[in-house]
Amino acid sequence: MYQWRKFEFFEEKAAGRGGAGPAVPSEIAGRVTCCSGGRGRVAVGCDDGTVGLLDRGFRLAYGFQAYASSVLFLQQLKLEMMIRLLRNHQITSFMVLEEAPPILLIAIGLDNGFLYCIKGDIARERITRFKLQVEAGSDGNTSLPITGLGFRVEGQAHQLFAVTPSSVSLFSLHVQPPRRQTLDQIGCQTNVVAMSDRMDLIIGRPEAVYFYEVDGRGPCWAFDVAINLVQSQQADPASTAEVLRKYGDHLYGKQEYDEAMSQYINTIGHLEPSYVIQKFLDAKRIYNLTNYLEKLHDRGLASKDHTTLLLNCYTKLKDVEKLNHFIKDEDGIGEIKFDVETAIRVCRAAGYHEHAMFVAKKAGRHELYLKILLEDLGRYDEALQYISENGFENYNIKETKGKETANGYKLGSREKANLGKEDSKLAKNIADRRRKGLSLLKSAWPPEMEEPLYDVDLALILCNTNAFKDGLLFLYEKLKLYKEVISCYKQAHDHEGLIACCKKLGDSSQGGDPSLWGDLLKYFGELGEDCSKEVKEVLTYVEKEDVVPPIVVLQTLSKNPCLTLSVVKDYIARKLEQESKLIEDDRKSIDKYQEETELMKREIEDLKTNAKVFQLSKCTACTFTLDLPAVHFMCMHSFHLRCLGDNEKECPECAPEYRSVMEAKQKLEQNARDHDLFFRQLRGSKDGFSVIADYFSKGIVSKTTIPPENGR
Repeated sequence: MYQWRKFEFFEEKAAGRGGAGPAVPSEIAGRVTCCSGGRGRVAVGCDDGTVGLLDRGFRLAYGFQAYASSVLFLQQLKLEMMIRLLRNHQITSFMVLEEAPPILLIAIGLDNGFLYCIKGDIARERITRFKLQVEAGSDGNTSLPITGLGFRVEGQAHQLFAVTPSSVSLFSLHVQPPRRQTLDQIGCQTNVVAMSDRMDLIIGRPEAVYFYEVDGRGPCWAFDVAINLVQSQQADPASTAEVLRKYGDHLYGKQEYDEAMSQYINTIGHLEPSYVIQKFLDAKRIYNLTNYLEKLHDRGLASKDHTTLLLNCYTKLKDVEKLNHFIKDEDGIGEIKFDVETAIRVCRAAGYHEHAMFVAKKAGRHELYLKILLEDLGRYDEALQYISENGFENYNIKETKGKETANGYKLGSREKANLGKEDSKLAKNIADRRRKGLSLLKSAWPPEMEEPLYDVDLALILCNTNAFKDGLLFLYEKLKLYKEVISCYKQAHDHEGLIACCKKLGDSSQGGDPSLWGDLLKYFGELGEDCSKEVKEVLTYVEKEDVVPPIVVLQTLSKNPCLTLSVVKDYIARKLEQESKLIEDDRKSIDKYQEETELMKREIEDLKTNAKVFQLSKCTACTFTLDLPAVHFMCMHSFHLRCLGDNEKECPECAPEYRSVMEAKQKLEQNARDHDLFFRQLRGSKDGFSVIADYFSKGIVSKTTIPPENGR
């Protein structure tokens, strides 16, 4: 009886006033207290005693005043009639079954726990009456009211559902005396009972809608607040988890992902994790997935794949704080809640070498610790120091697959110690070989040589294959592949090395690439951890080289939630002061050029409109007194005609300056057609806008002239 044949979740949507459905007509002034549907219309009773009939569109078709006080119960009948009501007790529920009119079966529920039934041809008063008691109160005297009724007819069998606040009962009326059967020990309040088309009793409670059949409780449709229903029934954990899963699916379908995940988390230990994980693999829901995987690890139920997925979530989110908490906040080796090798592998692949080293050292995986130092970081001296600090007499390398047995028998303590010695010798040899390899690369490509004495491509492949970081850095730098050099330091999470590298390779005065500072700034902006000290140092060089506009600096660094305004405050203040000074200088230049331009315009206008008076009395060329024939130029120079020679169309005094101006103009016009020169200047300038503005100011950027088609 207490098992759920069906447990589905649904949303409730209110109708009527204030709801999403059609509203009750405004002509109905009272508050609706009861209703009855059927035959294409709805009858509503109100607290002011009125009754209204509404059509399918919720429009008022007819209304009348039924009583002076509130209408509590309403039933539509095919036969119009009056029923004499009981007056000794308050009616708490009412139900009419119409067979073949005028034959009716009426059940009236009273506040004393009794049912008063009337059956027969009421119009002709050919009726029978009988009373049924549903239940008595706990003290034997006080009775609970009847809060709901429902008729069920199957052939000649007539059954009556009766509901009180503490029970659901079923009366078989086709037997004498009527037999009572208790279906449930939980009831309901008034106005929440109805019959379905399949003749099932429907009861609404705060947590769900319940369906009752003749043999007990049937399907259940739960609202959103419903989990405590299962818990109150003391269901087993597996059944509870199944309900939680369904509720989680319901919330997931509504795109309420946070709420859905809170339900899925409560199913851990009973529901297969892959069911939840596959729902949240989308990048937009990575935070929910991270939360679920964390709870799996907390409860010791995570597999290697779960550890891999969680660490990948942390690295994709660049959440160093949570990564630190997951990796470093374990109290002891025995309490590590994740697979050690998996954690080390994922951290190495994501460039979090320090975290990988921490796990390896804590778990006693000295061979993996040395492998990271040698292969990933190239810190050979540190590796040798680590070996010397862990003397072989105390050196306890953990057994690993492939090293646990040799030649088919289990290794003893002496063999394990020898195995540790062999690993240490190998580490020393690797460190020694890499030092020699770097020395060989440098000696075969000295600074004075443009090309090395070896195949560069082959050397790069060998260094990359063997994770020879120092060799790669040397070759990238010699090949001026500065971006790749920076990338090596980023992968190693080596901030100090990054900045030192940019100081060396980003100095434009030494032929470096200043744009590296912009790349470094972008890296810190996307890092997702507090790097205030490093950013302040980078800003010093960004400001010195002037490679990134201030607005881009702010936009880049604003992506890192761990950086505060104090990091860029001094830099922005200095840039604003510089910009203010430049603006003031530009304003003075503008005023000066405007004055000169106005003066030139006035001179041109004067030359066009007014007569020019020449007052020189001596020849500019020979300085003798002017006599006719004489030539006067608009530049106010005068000459004897004989002193001009063959060129009497230009002033000999001003001609050189005029020719230099014309030559400069012609050169500018040629430059305007030299697109390669323009783009070279644009790329080579720190401020490309100034280059373009300079071209415009000299009048060498004009509208493109399209040649006429077919010579027209």
